[in-house]
Amino acid sequence: MLKLGTVLKSVTVNKGVTQSVNLVYEENSGTLIKKGEDKNVEEILNIYDNISAPITKGQKLGEVSYTLNGSSVGKTDLIAECDVKKISVGNMIDRLFSSWFCVLR
Repeated sequence: MLKLGTVLKSVTVNKGVTQSVNLVYEENSGTLIKKGEDKNVEEILNIYDNISAPITKGQKLGEVSYTLNGSSVGKTDLIAECDVKKISVGNMIDRLFSSWFCVLR
């Protein structure tokens, strides 16, 4: 069973203040299957390429589907767990100086 808000994966964000964002399930999802068939369930992730800021909390960034012996048994959207603002020139300068300071220590 997939639970709403459960983190599935973290993905890289281009041009964002933070460099990654967690993907969470948009909704609860589940199905009944025969005992022992859970080993035959296949997870198929479809995550968008080139994810760039700005990203809003709840924005769809992909989907996950589950198949059992070739037939679909479940599907749900993957959404951003939090906002990611686009990086500004000021943020880039801060990062640059922080990196230099850490190297010079």
